[in-house]
Amino acid sequence: MFIKKLHIKKREDLWRICHKAPCAVLEIPELEFEIGANAKRKIDSVYNHIAGAVYNLSMHLSMLREQIDVEQRDRIAETVERLNALLDVDTPWTLLLHDRTGLSQLLPDDESVETGYGGPAEEDPEETSEREEEAKLAAVLEAEGA
Repeated sequence: MFIKKLHIKKREDLWRICHKAPCAVLEIPELEFEIGANAKRKIDSVYNHIAGAVYNLSMHLSMLREQIDVEQRDRIAETVERLNALLDVDTPWTLLLHDRTGLSQLLPDDESVETGYGGPAEEDPEETSEREEEAKLAAVLEAEGA
């Protein structure tokens, strides 16, 4: 698992480009918050990745307001507030980009972006299943051609 770390210290840091691979996860450890993998590649500024999460949570809250209990509603609203506060960069915070493929990037990739290796990643069950099916098909095709 490759992990890229960026310390957001000033508003200019929010305008760095974040290329999030389909299986990558963005994490903000200060909030214990993640923007999960969604099988789609997304290339946007750090600001827009966070603003997108704010929008999605806000829409979720407004659409399901009556179906969510009060405590959960308050926690979601608090998360939205805290994410919005991060966009003001009143205090420094950390962005972690977890990617098992190594395809994700934070640009410009200068000395303020730390890249580490967090050990082997868990296998994606769907990819494992696809790989097994391909191996079976290849074995059948090989047996027929032999």
